Amino acid sequence: MSSAPSHDPTENSMDQGQQGNMHVSSGFTPEEQDLIGYPKLARLMGHSPETAIFRRFKELNLINLLRLQAELQDMEHQLQGIRDDDAQSSDQVRASYATDFRLMRDWKETGDSLQYDLLVSIGDKVQEYNAALSRALELGKAGAPNRREREFLRGWLIRPSMGNEFLKDLEKTIWDTANDNDFVTLFPRMLEKDAFTSAMNGVLLDIYHRVWGHRRKVCN
Repeated sequence: MSSAPSHDPTENSMDQGQQGNMHVSSGFTPEEQDLIGYPKLARLMGHSPETAIFRRFKELNLINLLRLQAELQDMEHQLQGIRDDDAQSSDQVRASYATDFRLMRDWKETGDSLQYDLLVSIGDKVQEYNAALSRALELGKAGAPNRREREFLRGWLIRPSMGNEFLKDLEKTIWDTANDNDFVTLFPRMLEKDAFTSAMNGVLLDIYHRVWGHRRKVCN
């Protein structure tokens, strides 16, 4: 076996054979090959976009949306109560709030500001809620990595000449199979690629894993 850890010939063959589809390349400069940990993983994802696999954190996004929704519901209820009080007030200025936002804004400097302050808070909360809702909708449309892409990344993470098991503690579980339904890929493969290209992607990745598996057994 060669003692040089910087190049894996199977990676080069994958890069040449796949023509940029699952182009997991070892084409790093000598300086780049000195990278370790997350910088090296980021470099891989930059060279091979299909390995840019991240968790959606669906449940966390949903619990955040539920929290914001509940807070807005409460603020809406508070606003209605304040509106009713202002409308029934003997103060003619407060009683005019429903028809004059400018009056409400100007009066807050010298008089009652409860409704105006709550409206400002609601505005901030609505923006936060809408932004979170929009992001959740976009995540729902995002593509998911296929099995080979997930397995390749997992293999890369543990291979001594690649990721070298740099992940520690809870971070080691990020790409576990238990999260397979929670992954999103930033750069999904083209869905309308021809059958030959699709087949070659699978064949070359399978060859890569077989060769790597064989070499690991020999090393052990």
